[in-house]
Amino acid sequence: MIGPQPANIHGLAWDNATNTLWAVADVPRIGTLNTSTAAFTAAATITGLGAGEVVSGITFIDAASTFHLLTATSTESCLYTLNTGTGAATLIGAMGVGNMVDIAINADGEMYGHSILTDSIYSIDTATGAATLIGPTGFAANFAQGMSFDKPTGVLYAWIHQGGGANTFAAINLATGAATTVASPASGEYEGAITSAASDDTIFEHGFESVP
Repeated sequence: MIGPQPANIHGLAWDNATNTLWAVADVPRIGTLNTSTAAFTAAATITGLGAGEVVSGITFIDAASTFHLLTATSTESCLYTLNTGTGAATLIGAMGVGNMVDIAINADGEMYGHSILTDSIYSIDTATGAATLIGPTGFAANFAQGMSFDKPTGVLYAWIHQGGGANTFAAINLATGAATTVASPASGEYEGAITSAASDDTIFEHGFESVP
């Protein structure tokens, strides 16, 4: 445990070049988390989202690349670009599936998402936002979920919460969508970000994400 987190964190992404942990929180806001104290520092309030959309994820290759923001409702999910300085979100497009709870992008710019409506993994076209089904994870997921690439190895990992605090840390098969258990964290809902290269450990942030 690093420290308490009063903000409702909906997504995390780690910038290895600057050792910065980015987070999206309720309101919604974009900001950073202090990895020594867990304090959230807001950079901007996010604007430009559709009515009723809940922020549920953020991802980028590195801090010099495009920041992508995910929103979701029970019937649809949308992909946006995000200006972290102003908070302005620009719609790329709808994914065609509801309750996409998190997204992750690898070092080659390939994006994937996890829908807890279908309990499946999707590939996502970063130019249009359209999601293409890969396959089921094999877990009945619910509430807050995190997902992140280990960029040097290309392995996609997910924190899969099944309700009642039961949580599985799993590796995702990008060909089938199947999730293979790596570890069983302590009871709770987790958002997560994976560091790479210089530090090579995993940072967990206890999630308080509400699902539409």
